Amino acid sequence: MDNYKKGQRAYEKKNYDKAISYWKPLADEGHEEAINSMGNLYATEDSTTTCLPEDFSKALYYFKKGTLKGNKHSIYRLGILYHQGLGLKQNIEKGRELYKKAAEKEHSGAAYAYAASNYFDEYNPNYEQAILWFTILTETGLSAGHFFLADMFMYGKGVKKDYTEAYKNLILAGFTEQEEERTYWEDGLPNTEVYNRAINRGVWLLHNELKELINPIELNRAKHLAKEFKKRKASED
Repeated sequence: MDNYKKGQRAYEKKNYDKAISYWKPLADEGHEEAINSMGNLYATEDSTTTCLPEDFSKALYYFKKGTLKGNKHSIYRLGILYHQGLGLKQNIEKGRELYKKAAEKEHSGAAYAYAASNYFDEYNPNYEQAILWFTILTETGLSAGHFFLADMFMYGKGVKKDYTEAYKNLILAGFTEQEEERTYWEDGLPNTEVYNRAINRGVWLLHNELKELINPIELNRAKHLAKEFKKRKASED
C-alpha cells in the first residue's frame, strides 16, 4: 500500500495526525491528490465543519500549490476562497475566472459554481454564460440544472421567453403531479437536504405560475420534448 492510501486509511479512522504524516511529505513533493487532501483538511466546500481547526491560510497554501500544477480540484477550491473572501481579500471576478478554468477541465462542481455565480449576480448577471453552463451540466445528468433553465426560459433571462422549453425543463427537473414521487438529486454537487428542498419548492412554485401561462399545444410539445430528451440520454448511457 502506498503512503497516500495509508493516509486515507488513517483519515477514515479519524487519526488525522497520522494522515498528515503520510500526506504532507507527498504534498511537499508535488503529489496532487495529497495536495488536495491537505487543503481539504483545513477548509470544506460546504457548511460542514472541518476535521481540523479551520485554517484558510493553510488551505490557501495547498490549493495555490495545486493550481500551479493545473489540478482542477485545487483550481475550483481556490476559486471558492477568492469568491467568498476566505483567507484573503474577496475577489468575485477572480473566483469566477477560476471556476471557469476548472469547469473547462470538466470539474462538475466548478461548472455549477460558475453557472450559479453568473445567474445569481445581483448587479451584473451574465445569463448567457449561465444558460450555457447549466445546459452543459444537464447533459452530464444534473437534474437541478433543468430547474434553472426552466426559470430562464420562462422569464426570458438571456434567452427569448419560451414556455415550451420552460415546461420541458421543469419535467426534466423532476416535476410530477404526485408529491411522493418528487425527485431528489444525488450527483456530487450541492446536495444537502436544505438544498434539495429549496430546488423542489422552486420547481413547484415555477410550475404553479407556468401552468397559467402555457397553452395545451405548448404543454403537449413540452412533454414530447422531455420524453425525447430522456430517451436520448438513456441511449447514451
